[in-house]
Amino acid sequence: MKRIIIAILVLVMLSAVVFCEGQKEKKITIKVWDQWSIPTDVKAIDLIQDKFFKEYPNIQIDRTGMTTEQIKNLILPAVGSGTGPDIIYPEADVGILAPLVKAKALLDLTDVWKKQWDNKLFLMSKEFTLLGNRAWGIGNELEFSPIYYSKSLFKQLGVTPPTLISDLEKILDTAKNANYIPITWGGRTWWMVSNYATYVLWAYMGKAETDKATLIGGTWKVPAAYEGIRTAFVKWVDNNYYAKDAMSLSFEETMMLLSQKKTAIFPGANAFVPQMMEVPDQDFASFLWPVPKKGQRTNTVTFCGSMYVVNASTKYPKEAIAYLDFILGTEYAARTWYEVADRVPPYKKPIPGLKINPLVGETLDVLLKGDADLTPAHNTVAPPEAVSWMTDGIGKVFLKQITPEEFIDQLDAFWQKGREEGLTRDSMK
Repeated sequence: MKRIIIAILVLVMLSAVVFCEGQKEKKITIKVWDQWSIPTDVKAIDLIQDKFFKEYPNIQIDRTGMTTEQIKNLILPAVGSGTGPDIIYPEADVGILAPLVKAKALLDLTDVWKKQWDNKLFLMSKEFTLLGNRAWGIGNELEFSPIYYSKSLFKQLGVTPPTLISDLEKILDTAKNANYIPITWGGRTWWMVSNYATYVLWAYMGKAETDKATLIGGTWKVPAAYEGIRTAFVKWVDNNYYAKDAMSLSFEETMMLLSQKKTAIFPGANAFVPQMMEVPDQDFASFLWPVPKKGQRTNTVTFCGSMYVVNASTKYPKEAIAYLDFILGTEYAARTWYEVADRVPPYKKPIPGLKINPLVGETLDVLLKGDADLTPAHNTVAPPEAVSWMTDGIGKVFLKQITPEEFIDQLDAFWQKGREEGLTRDSMK
């Protein structure tokens, strides 16, 4: 009898051990929608995930690559219905964020930021996800918006990077007289129009006025806004600073002009660095946007390429946060984003021996040194109708169908309407 009891006890213990081992080996799957499609981006996320799997062997990642537009169209019905993936990587703008927050479809990450991310990530990656003083995501692909130029071309023209708008105009005249297109810019790609108009407005208005207009219930009807639009889209058009067919040029066609060395300057953002690096014999450098008057401080447009958000209905919130913390908040991941993808991650701690593309390094310098004011881009903080008008209205100004004053007045009207509807950062409760 004793032998039988002992045998039974041994079997029970063995069963318990097997059960515990089975529990340890149980794996979960986190579904992710993201936008990584450029080969260098895909290589970077694959390398980072491979490292993640070694540290978290019980977590599987089911990653689906989608276009920006697909995610924009699918995110609200997918997450708002309580289904969809655990993590999504949409564009970082209030037009996407506000409906999701109102639908209570996102996990509130405010406390996670306080405990884990405030001390090791750039706070601008948090600011892009704020609504109602709560943080709803984590921004990646940090960007700023300088003016790019060819060092050899500037040397040939006998000019140097300017600090004043008036000095920039002298360079544009010199380039035009030498048969170069002064400014490479295209009006067929909506975000090129919106971004470029924002560069101009931010440079003329400065941070105080742009913050008032976008974040503190202010107005766009200020002299600096009228002057900026009048300068870039009336005066510079009349001065032939753009290609004759500028309004019909796409982003790809502006890149072609850049590669053919037919242009003096290219107002852009460091998001374009991977494409710029493909230009043969390129020797690009950049300078911050000039200011209208001496003594003014440069106000540069900043972006987060997109933001990671977590589905409020996820069954695995801790694991989802662990994934985000690893791919954006570790030295290994940050080094990979920099060195493999030429992207600027939100990780702000020093990375020993970092080998970084000089053009990407300029972005990091701006973020770390504080040589310029950093203000989120218009399309990331504006209500939907104002975002659309920034593109459509600028095209009408460029073609002389409306005046700069009419453009700004209508922009202001859309903003005030957005505030009434609770679709701006300063009106969302």
